[in-house]
Amino acid sequence: MKKLNRTTIKYQLVVIVLFLAQFVQAQPGFDDGDDVVDVPAAPIDEWIFPMVFLGIAMMVYYTKKKQCTES
Repeated sequence: MKKLNRTTIKYQLVVIVLFLAQFVQAQPGFDDGDDVVDVPAAPIDEWIFPMVFLGIAMMVYYTKKKQCTES
């Protein structure tokens, strides 16, 4: 197994913190008043769940394949 040095770990932590900081920023409010009709949220696309399962299956397959070739 490859040993990580402190510089690599610090770099990864900084990247993760910067990535998460984008989601923490406050969004300005929208005063819609009484004259605006709210639109319902869009439904989740029907392809999202199959693609998530496919992605998980591919990760498991390639991880097991890599483990078998390292032995």
